[in-house]
Amino acid sequence: MFVACGGSFFNLLLAMLFFTIGYMAGGHVSPFKAIYRGDIVDNITHNGTKIVTWKHFNRSILISTLKGEKNIIEWNGHSIKSDPIQLKRFVSREFLSDLNLYPISKKQKIHVINTYHPCLKGKVARNDRLIMLNDHFLLSSEEIPVLLSKKNRPLRPVIASFINNKGKIYSESFTPLNIPYKKETFPSLGMELDITPIQTHELSFSDAIYSAFADIYLEVMINISVMASLLVGSLNISDLSGPIAIYGMISKIISFYSLGDYALLFGWFNLVFGIFNLMPIPPLDGGVMILRSVFAPLGPIRSIRWIQLFRTLGTILLVWIVIYVFTMDLKKATGDIYNVLGLHRVNCDNGNVAR
Repeated sequence: MFVACGGSFFNLLLAMLFFTIGYMAGGHVSPFKAIYRGDIVDNITHNGTKIVTWKHFNRSILISTLKGEKNIIEWNGHSIKSDPIQLKRFVSREFLSDLNLYPISKKQKIHVINTYHPCLKGKVARNDRLIMLNDHFLLSSEEIPVLLSKKNRPLRPVIASFINNKGKIYSESFTPLNIPYKKETFPSLGMELDITPIQTHELSFSDAIYSAFADIYLEVMINISVMASLLVGSLNISDLSGPIAIYGMISKIISFYSLGDYALLFGWFNLVFGIFNLMPIPPLDGGVMILRSVFAPLGPIRSIRWIQLFRTLGTILLVWIVIYVFTMDLKKATGDIYNVLGLHRVNCDNGNVAR
């Protein structure tokens, strides 16, 4: 069994090593710190799990979301309790407003790349920096969907403040767009933004070891929860990000990577490959292990024939899954972008998007 899964275990060991180095070397990893009703919140636990960074918090919330579990966040004798969070509210980051948590530890530069809101064209220039939204100083792009939460429907005008390349600060008042996606609408500023972290953070050796173990554990639990959700039908394969989406995310942020960030990225790649290789689909290690366990009593000759047959069928299934995910990823990367970037008529008075 160990030999059959040796490649996966080696990947997990490499992931542990790279994660530890990455957290200690210093990267754009934000320690968890937030504001809850005027109080600074840190050193928390989520459903009994110690939280060190925002990444751990987000992954822990995702696991409880996929499992449909309630959330209990505790710190210094205080606690927040909430019902299970809907997946769409997790993806849009609106769950933070449900919990009344506002990130304060992430520090980013948010620059405008393009404006597709008709009320902002000609007013907001490329590379102008977005600094405030409704008198709230933006420390992180994750605060934007929180401030535009659907709890504030109908959408009301917002005041966004910018600083141009000459250092002049100016403000624009406009109503956010309602962007359609899968029979629903989501609030949007109507701008394409470039996010550049300006803060690096190093963890102590003990916290780095803990964070490395936590990364591996949470990633394994997320994959198990995702596969279970796919089997019961509560999640669709088309909802998952494929190679195009992953490349798009990495290509936008890799230019400002530090040594620690590269180590964390290599660790993540090894972790994903290791977990993927353990899937019970031959010819992956997990599938081979199951086949050898099931057909071993038939003897070496007959078992080899059955194993070869299932390896062939598994390969066909694996190729189909890869092609399907890639196709859906390509569709989302083209069709949805066209939806957002201007194939609609927009009413400047109310910000609604219509065909």
